[in-house]
Amino acid sequence: MAITANMTTHEGRELTDAYCVVKSVRVKKFDTHELNDDGVMEKKESFWKLFYEIEIYENKDKRDHHDSNMYKIKNNHVDMQKIDFDVTSSSNLYSLAYANLKTNSQLSNVKDA
Repeated sequence: MAITANMTTHEGRELTDAYCVVKSVRVKKFDTHELNDDGVMEKKESFWKLFYEIEIYENKDKRDHHDSNMYKIKNNHVDMQKIDFDVTSSSNLYSLAYANLKTNSQLSNVKDA
């Protein structure tokens, strides 16, 4: 899976049809706590977040190069993302990440690659 998109990096570099790949996905549980009437900290609620990391390349050829690390492009606007996650969802984590990435306001002309 991959997408192509137009974007401007945090350094002002304009990219057209940049090749974007979700490199990693992880889910993390967060607990909120509050003090009860006795002054004891109690768990209040839990929520989950899905974190995903993006690798960006000028094009697919640069991604497929034997030394692709040399061609990675940094863009702080989209490199790392965090979204709400429903633990009862049976969706593929990577599919969720790509679906969210396609809606990123920093990207335009987004297409499946």
